[in-house]
Amino acid sequence: MAPTTFAISLSIAIICDVDLRLGHGWVQRTMEGILCGAAMLVTLFICIHLLDIPSATAAQTPVWFPYVFSFSLGFVAGLVAPYLYRRDRGEGPQTQTAPDMIVAHVL
Repeated sequence: MAPTTFAISLSIAIICDVDLRLGHGWVQRTMEGILCGAAMLVTLFICIHLLDIPSATAAQTPVWFPYVFSFSLGFVAGLVAPYLYRRDRGEGPQTQTAPDMIVAHVL
């Protein structure tokens, strides 16, 4: 778990702080998710095959399951985390909240 946690944390930190010019909006979010998913796949491959760390669920699941599950976790994390980071910093697309829309409509 530690190598995969490190890989996803590092890839999200890089994506958040470095402008990779992957597009805008959903295209950017999808590409960031794919990059984080790929980081998880590479890390899992290194753990299972090169470091010879066995999968805990190897006897109960198909061979492909750890890879699909890891990619899915990485994809979701890459889809959501950088977007929330940029939104909180004010760097992403700005959306109006309900009170802002009411004030804008009244004025």
